[in-house]
Amino acid sequence: QEYANEVDVLFGSQVGADPVTKSRCNRVTFRYELRTGQIARAAAPWAIENIGSKVWFHVADYAYGNAFLKGWKNVIDERGLDVEIVNTTKSKLSEKDYSSYITSIQSSDADFVAVGMAGGPLVQFNKQASSYNLRESVEMVAGTNDFLSVRQGGGSNVVGSYSGVRYFEGMDTDLNRDFVSAFIDEFDAIPNNHAESQWTIIRQILAPAVEEAGSVATDDVIPVIEGMEFDSPMGGGTIRACDHQAQRDVPVVRGLPESEQSAGQYFEIINITSRDELGYACDAGPAAECELGEYGDE
Repeated sequence: QEYANEVDVLFGSQVGADPVTKSRCNRVTFRYELRTGQIARAAAPWAIENIGSKVWFHVADYAYGNAFLKGWKNVIDERGLDVEIVNTTKSKLSEKDYSSYITSIQSSDADFVAVGMAGGPLVQFNKQASSYNLRESVEMVAGTNDFLSVRQGGGSNVVGSYSGVRYFEGMDTDLNRDFVSAFIDEFDAIPNNHAESQWTIIRQILAPAVEEAGSVATDDVIPVIEGMEFDSPMGGGTIRACDHQAQRDVPVVRGLPESEQSAGQYFEIINITSRDELGYACDAGPAAECELGEYGDE
């Protein structure tokens, strides 16, 4: 991100860490991928209203996990949600055994555990939670259980768990059906969220902006993207001019049991928070931390 700014090249970020379009934002960086905080703004109020007000946080102690925790707590504070935080635990990325955390969560009076983990650690957490039948006593809301790799490797604990969604291949839009079909034809594989994010930022945002600008020059393309309305496999959205972050609807889903699954349908959507509800003023919230810097003749 910093290097792209130094060499004056447009950069479409695929990571979810909040600072990319907050404190670390810059003029050349745009993000279609949802911020971790945006997922929290959709998932946290729904979970607290529909599952219960007693929450246990367990996160991996690194950038994503801490951003997940901060995002949930910010939403709780901003909206004055009636929540009892039963406990907050953190595991190192190097840890392999989560049994002590799982049994502690299991024996608590928490209504649900909010899990801020990703990748291999989340897969292992889900597998071990399955072996302890965690979800027989405590519900689970995860930030990335929607990821294809997590679903494929996470065991039965993914079934019935809840997750905010960046992308899933079963989204019922014409563009998504076309995207999934073309991806399978080309690669003989189901697209994951990173594939969808990269495809969207290039094909649906950067390429049309270059065409409209009639130029590939960075300073010509930036103003076209700022405020741009776009379509994506997950539906329409807007690129905010003040922080270059995409605003789009955020679904919350529940993992379907195997008997109800079909090709491309591993979740049921139980709530969609509109992009308008997730918005925030350019001089407030996350955007207040962003200073894009000047470009062109400014």
